[in-house]
Amino acid sequence: MGKTILYVVVILFLGGWVGFWVNKTLIKIKSPATAVPTPVSTQPTPSNRQESEIATQSAFLTVSQSVASLSASLSTLTITDTILNPPVVELPLGFSDTR
Repeated sequence: MGKTILYVVVILFLGGWVGFWVNKTLIKIKSPATAVPTPVSTQPTPSNRQESEIATQSAFLTVSQSVASLSASLSTLTITDTILNPPVVELPLGFSDTR
């Protein structure tokens, strides 16, 4: 009887501790960070960088078509290398090959 009460008290204590920890963590997650907002300029900043080819729509479409072409080629590919075939198992059981 004494051990049962002790187990119940320990379980309640651990449950309360876990509940407190979860509640504290959720409050920390929900509270917004106190960062100082920086003013954002609406003027575009000049850049000396060149745009990459993928940044233009036509380049993106070209890459998409290339990927589609490669995918179609891979789906119709048949491998004829005999090294990749499974080994032939010859068992002396007397069965005939019915292929």
